[in-house]
Amino acid sequence: MINHRTDVRLQRVSIVAVLCLFLSACNSTRIYQDADFNPPVYWGYHTVQPGENISSIAWRYSRDYRELADANGLKPPFTLAVDQRIRLDLKGNPNAFEGNAVISSQPAGGSRSSTEVVIKPRPEKYQKVVVSKVRTVNGVDWQWPSKGKILDGFGSGVLVNKGVDIAGPPGSPIFAASDGRVVYAGAGVVGYGNLVILEHQSGYLSAYAHNESIFVNAGETVSRGMVIAGMGKVGTDRHKLHFEIRKNGQAQDPLNYLPR
Repeated sequence: MINHRTDVRLQRVSIVAVLCLFLSACNSTRIYQDADFNPPVYWGYHTVQPGENISSIAWRYSRDYRELADANGLKPPFTLAVDQRIRLDLKGNPNAFEGNAVISSQPAGGSRSSTEVVIKPRPEKYQKVVVSKVRTVNGVDWQWPSKGKILDGFGSGVLVNKGVDIAGPPGSPIFAASDGRVVYAGAGVVGYGNLVILEHQSGYLSAYAHNESIFVNAGETVSRGMVIAGMGKVGTDRHKLHFEIRKNGQAQDPLNYLPR
């Protein structure tokens, strides 16, 4: 016969077992890719800070910039003002604008701020476009953005990694992973340091973070293999490239796009 004390002990063991299963599920990359556990933000609002534009704001909240712009009644080139409120509780149409809508190259605020970076001329040694092995996914050609060892993969770490981290020496070249257009170059996204975001075909964006230097401006068209930045450790603890690919605002595993 099971007494009351034994019954309580069994209940506790069952609860612990269920919690262990739950926690192990939460640590799985499958959970990270589940929109219910990693949702875009659809509540509250964002107050525009100096140096931000619609692309950097949308990136912060895992939203498509076209969808967020449409939700707020903005039209190309989506010029923003400091202290302007961007509502996050509204949902727009990501197809509201034809093709790649032009984004203002002038960040909010007009004057230089702590969230802006000085765009440097591309060094002579990096003038040449370096085209390497390609992988085509959904009609978009991708190549590796840097040459180095992978430090952390997608979905890893205590704060789940939304991309891959690639090691390299200070100032080593960062390549555009695909043909595209610069939609953000600055330091206004918390946790990314000096950041470049490129827009590509089919709703794809790619991001290049923690750069020591940036060689491209917002609005500039770039080709795959062009050197867009120099590797740094701005906003992190070691020299590395943090690289992300997003589709319609949602983080993707870059290894599903980059050549094997």
